[in-house]
Amino acid sequence: MVNYKKIMLGSASGIPDQTYWIVASTEPEYHTGGIGMAVDSSQNIYTSATFYAGSSTSNDVYVQQHDVDGTLQWSKSYGGTYADGSTQTSTDGTDVYAYGNLRGVGNSGSATEQGLVKINASGASQFQKKYGTNYLNSLAPAGLNTSGKRNIFANSNIYTLTTIDTDASSMVVKYNTSGTRQFMYKITANYDLRASALQVDSSGNMYICGRIKDTSSGTDYNGYLIKTNSSGVVQWTHQHGGTGYDELADLVLSGSDIYAIGRTATTGGSASYVCRVMKLAQSNGAVSWQKELYATNSGGTYGSHIDVDSAGALYCVIYEPSYQSLIVKLDPSNGNTTWARRIRDGQSERKFFHRIVLDKYNNMCISGFSLSLNPTTRHELIFKLP
Repeated sequence: MVNYKKIMLGSASGIPDQTYWIVASTEPEYHTGGIGMAVDSSQNIYTSATFYAGSSTSNDVYVQQHDVDGTLQWSKSYGGTYADGSTQTSTDGTDVYAYGNLRGVGNSGSATEQGLVKINASGASQFQKKYGTNYLNSLAPAGLNTSGKRNIFANSNIYTLTTIDTDASSMVVKYNTSGTRQFMYKITANYDLRASALQVDSSGNMYICGRIKDTSSGTDYNGYLIKTNSSGVVQWTHQHGGTGYDELADLVLSGSDIYAIGRTATTGGSASYVCRVMKLAQSNGAVSWQKELYATNSGGTYGSHIDVDSAGALYCVIYEPSYQSLIVKLDPSNGNTTWARRIRDGQSERKFFHRIVLDKYNNMCISGFSLSLNPTTRHELIFKLP
């Protein structure tokens, strides 16, 4: 079991049995610390990672549960004999679903394939599934970066989003809670297309965002967002960007609106890109407002994750130069900043926040990692903040 240190930050006012805290792993190395996060109906927090298990070919899917007060309940690894790894976590309120690579489970071989693990609240594996080369002609979850919602629970089903390396396209796969595949939906374009995040509304309409290459060569990309109906028929598309690299990295639905976050190329100063947040209508993709946040002359800012509280306010995680992370609260009506908090620890400790999830009391649950420079070690971080 992984050990954690916990720092208590105090008790909530006016909310029963709520405490605020920070926990950090004491293990020497995560490959991808804290890039999956989910909160169940009992306010247990689940985080997942790819954990270094002794060699580059024996990484594990690693999932742990902390209770409402940040006390570690269990930490377990899943997978097989090959290099496995987790990138996203979702919950149906009781069980948790970890999504990423599962190479050594079922079927045969070492091909990089999409994997899904269902775990109950006690940490027991309910199923471990993989769907890849034996079924879908190399469904390789490449580009599993730290942004976007690629594994969600919606309408009593699990939806996963992956990139297919063989033709630079993307794929949505829908499963029921028993792990049976319900449908697959492939997204293609003339040139390189990558999907970063997925949301599904109560009618089963899908909203998918990412980046699409402008031409067959070069490094110019546009950010895109598409809406499909429940059968995958496209209802509308939105693109933004010009010369340079633009991308939408994550999105969230709220009421009749969509809020998306990512990056856009800049034309002034020395920064090559800046965080962009925008509000669009679910009905037709019309943009209500867009904001560029925290442009600097010392490096680019990049919005990686976004969530919304019960009052509709927006919460964003933004990477910043000099190994800093920002947590920003925005007014949904106009995108103006309500407050912003910068998290850093000097040049000796790099801070990378990946996920922000609002629980039922609108507490901020945040996961990421701290990377020290000397020696180079990575430790998972989990925050619960008011």
